Amino acid sequence: MQEGNKLPERIVVRFDDLYLTEYSVFKTESLALATEKLSGVNLLLTHLAFAALAAGIREGAYAFSAEDVKFFASFSRAHSSRAGGASVVFYAFKSYPITTSGDRRLKGLSEFRVEKAPVPDLVGLKMYRTFSSEVNLPLLDKTQRSIVTTEGKNLLVQGIAGSGKTNLCIDKILFAAASGYRGKTLYSTYSRGLLLDVRRKVEDYLLSLKECVKAFEEGKASVDDVSETLAVSRLIGVPLSSSESVKDQLSRIVEYLETKVDYLLLEDIFRKQLGDKPCADEAFFISFLKTPKTTTFFNGAKSSISWTKFCTKRSTVISSAKRRTAP
Repeated sequence: MQEGNKLPERIVVRFDDLYLTEYSVFKTESLALATEKLSGVNLLLTHLAFAALAAGIREGAYAFSAEDVKFFASFSRAHSSRAGGASVVFYAFKSYPITTSGDRRLKGLSEFRVEKAPVPDLVGLKMYRTFSSEVNLPLLDKTQRSIVTTEGKNLLVQGIAGSGKTNLCIDKILFAAASGYRGKTLYSTYSRGLLLDVRRKVEDYLLSLKECVKAFEEGKASVDDVSETLAVSRLIGVPLSSSESVKDQLSRIVEYLETKVDYLLLEDIFRKQLGDKPCADEAFFISFLKTPKTTTFFNGAKSSISWTKFCTKRSTVISSAKRRTAP
């Protein structure tokens, strides 16, 4: 609470309004997992944070209750390098058991009781931004952010499964859209499912961005005692320029994400250039590995050929396999 202010007993969430401040809104991974089957979680958390900030809550931990639902959030002005500034972090959730996906118990909740809560230890916890209404985009660390914001260079990013490479690509797409790139962005990968998942996440972000633009157009966006540019940057998670109006920048980002981002597999790119001709895709390569001659070769050579060498020099290994298994 701001010094001298009394803790409000209740706050009312207004989903049509944007109350913009220097605070970013996040949720912890544990809360994300606890609420993954609930519908409309991110939208509610974002606007619940707005309502609390508008009521004067700025520091400390609080519980927000409505019917059989209770959310816990920590408010901090501390400009930590990780959050990049002041933040609201929702860290716990209590309710009756969630058994089915798309649970709509949050629908219609708008008035919440407020009470003090124990201050949590959030150091080292994985967090997600709540701006996108239906998907979780993680808060990047310093190294990851430097990769996203690097321009004019080719970068090779390596990491194990689940290390965040795909999330870097998503943030890079958003950064390109916000940075005024004149060209187009291509996202390509090896898997059609992964390709569609990335596209879905970017399009969900786009829908939330359009709602933000709508609020500005209808005069429903209000800014606290910070610059409008900073407040919106903190909300949407990408940097904006102070030399151009926020509304114009948001509209330009929307246009870029709608018209200048392509999602294509390598085989899709070949088809665009060469037409619908047969090509050696992932399925062909897997079927080749399963042929009897290839299987016999690898069973005999597995002690001397490492998987890394095979992946990096597979054309040489395959040609060798053909020579050694020839009748």
